[in-house]
Amino acid sequence: MRDLSLETPERVVIVGGGSAGQMAAALLGRQLIPLGIEVVQVQPADGTGIGVGEATIPSLHRLLDNLAADEQDMMRACQATFKLGIQFSNWHHKDEDYWHPFGVCGAQIDGRELFPYWLAERFRRGVTRPYQTYSLQWAAALAGKSPHSFGGDSPISAHRSYAFHLDALAFSEWLRQRAADTGVQSIIGSVIAAVCRDDGSGIDHLVLDDGKRLTGDLFLDCTGFEQSPFSDFGENRFIDWSNCLLCDRAVAVALPARRALRPFTRSTALPSGWAWTIPLVHRTGLGYVYDSSSLTADEAVRDLLELAESDGYDTSQVTDANQPLNLKVGRLANPWRGNVISVGLAAGFIEPLESTALHLTQLAIELFLELFPLRTDNTQQCSEIYNERLGKITDEIKDFVQLHYHLSARDDSEFWRAARNAPISNELQSRLATYETCGWHGDMLGEAFPPESYYFLLSGNDRYPRQPSAVSLSCDPERIGQVLQEILDQNSKVMRELPLHEELLDWVHGAPKSTTGRLF
Repeated sequence: MRDLSLETPERVVIVGGGSAGQMAAALLGRQLIPLGIEVVQVQPADGTGIGVGEATIPSLHRLLDNLAADEQDMMRACQATFKLGIQFSNWHHKDEDYWHPFGVCGAQIDGRELFPYWLAERFRRGVTRPYQTYSLQWAAALAGKSPHSFGGDSPISAHRSYAFHLDALAFSEWLRQRAADTGVQSIIGSVIAAVCRDDGSGIDHLVLDDGKRLTGDLFLDCTGFEQSPFSDFGENRFIDWSNCLLCDRAVAVALPARRALRPFTRSTALPSGWAWTIPLVHRTGLGYVYDSSSLTADEAVRDLLELAESDGYDTSQVTDANQPLNLKVGRLANPWRGNVISVGLAAGFIEPLESTALHLTQLAIELFLELFPLRTDNTQQCSEIYNERLGKITDEIKDFVQLHYHLSARDDSEFWRAARNAPISNELQSRLATYETCGWHGDMLGEAFPPESYYFLLSGNDRYPRQPSAVSLSCDPERIGQVLQEILDQNSKVMRELPLHEELLDWVHGAPKSTTGRLF
């Protein structure tokens, strides 16, 4: 029963479908409807999105928890496969790979990450095994293994240090159904105008395409890249990153699935950008994120199909080829303005090099719920905290994505020279300078990327500190060598117990939904 003395918002309106709108509806429906707050979603009749595959990072497990959702059920609904990390091909040099596996690398020594001790070993003895090779996820990805063991937890599944590849449209539909189950009211249609309150403090009501008015206390704008009816409301400055991240177009196609499905996302550097390869159960999604000043859309599709052929795909069976998507790279300075909160692509965009689109959408909704005003007169304080926090997280993720270009040694096209020399933020400059001095990254936000991610990226691009820290150099070299060997031995043991990726997927996608026994 509602306690009116709290002055709780009575109705929250979500505008838009797609992953952002459906995720907002599912999470808000589960959290707010039990409080007596009405949640209404206005969405088009047809689903939106590219739909040929989307990659995620391990934070998606938290979404499943918040929705009380079952991993296997979600995977079946979304034609999902497992993801242990990202392989970057041809990024640093042609015909070379480096990796960003998930999870910790190896083990800790005296409560500290492995990297400084591995660096001390390298400093003393010269050439040593690449840092990524101590990662269990790297070894499992390379061998085509699953994160789960049959009949019990593995070190990967126990720490939930894995993610998923999803059919984006199927994932939106899965979220839509969960939102409906919580009691979210769905209005099929579109918004043609947002009418402000008389005092200009917020939106009073929306005008729908059928002429009806829809009032609300808070409005979530999940309309994506399209011009939003909320665009002219509030201080809506857009921070443009097109001078930092040069790719401004994307094309995508779908190809038939393979039997042996890679448990990782592959990012392949091409002369004018990079291409993703995302394996799903029913098809493989490929996309090219590129600089439109370097080539046309037709040329981008041609290069993408040539890449697919070189990887052994039959490109005569291409389906779902999409029109080029214009990428508006940057973010809103204030995604929460008055009683309007922009979420997902409506709030900003960073190219999907590190699979952060759904992650940022999820973070935005979670932070909104953490700050959700139980009084309608305290939204300004909540919005200021929200904008500052989400801005810092987004900026740090942008810096991490741009670091891939900054570290590249490719010099075979104007695009790569320009991308490498694009201006980087003061924060990233400072972090790199500190790292090169002593291997420390400084304070980072947990919602962005952990130090291990930077270690994988920097060492994979042959960027090392000038010397190890005194703490790591003071550790007994024999002990470091022993720990490193124990990590390799333990990883080999775990690898023998992990089933092949396709073996586990056969069970996940082949078992009937009524199956009572759980594999994991």
